[in-house]
Amino acid sequence: MLAGAFGGLFSAGIAAAFAGHKISSWRWLFIIEGVATVVFAVATSFVIPDWPATTKWLSEEEKALGVVRLVEDAGEEEEEVTNMSAFKMATSDYRVWLCIVGQMCVQAVASLTNFLPTLVENFGFSTINTLLLTAPPYLFTALFCLFNTWYSDRTSRRSPHMVYPSLVAVAGIVVTMATTNIGARYFAIFLMLPGTYGCFQISNAWMANIAARPRKKRAIGLALNNSIGNLALVWTPYLYPESDGPRYMTAWSVNLALTVLTIASSVVLSLLLRRDNKRMDDVLDRVSVEAGLDGKDVSQHVEQHGEHPTAGRALGGANAGGKAKYDI
Repeated sequence: MLAGAFGGLFSAGIAAAFAGHKISSWRWLFIIEGVATVVFAVATSFVIPDWPATTKWLSEEEKALGVVRLVEDAGEEEEEVTNMSAFKMATSDYRVWLCIVGQMCVQAVASLTNFLPTLVENFGFSTINTLLLTAPPYLFTALFCLFNTWYSDRTSRRSPHMVYPSLVAVAGIVVTMATTNIGARYFAIFLMLPGTYGCFQISNAWMANIAARPRKKRAIGLALNNSIGNLALVWTPYLYPESDGPRYMTAWSVNLALTVLTIASSVVLSLLLRRDNKRMDDVLDRVSVEAGLDGKDVSQHVEQHGEHPTAGRALGGANAGGKAKYDI
């Protein structure tokens, strides 16, 4: 979000600095931002950690703390699995796919940011002023994303933080479809951007919980969530042909339908996870009575009842004695 905000300001500066240059200002923008992206991509590959215990720039104490926090949140890694086994676990889990549906819809609606300068340009301002007007909505969205993700993590609730922003996005889309008034449409952007981008981090956090263990499954689940979600960027550009401007009714109708689908998939996923949590509680209650009678331990009882390995997993650290549950 900050990149979007400062990107608008940066673009405005480039447009002004290279106005009338033999190389078009938009070409300079691609050259400068492209080179910077490549340089930072190479640099961050040496910095971004893979796992707390293997991160070289952490002290031994920090590595241990990182592992303990993961154990407190999702439990111990019980056994190593092959990549193919983890892939099958991820792709056969309906919870994973429901989460992906929400992410894919959010990504599709959020593609409106690619056309934000075009949408704002219909307000009738100059190119530089248009680029400058794109910055405030991004700054506001960045603040909202920070709050939404912080509060979601604090409460371990996911669906409300997907549904409420999406409802706000619906309001923004309806305003955009209903009027061409400049003030109303600009206000609608302040509703749509946080309403869509506010869900990205929640979706990924939800996926990390749904596919928490084994960790290879979590890695694959997160990769699927982002890669399949980003496929929306392949077809969404065709929703905004110049001939549909300035109202772009086809695009906004599709965005409205996808936002409603985001809400529906989040509600359904939450209800299913509530059911799974309750089933696991019932299994553990029975195990407390049955354990030892037939020589089976808790994990064998859980496997016998066909429950998913995330819910019911024993937690460690400060949460020792507790059982992992799905975030709802």
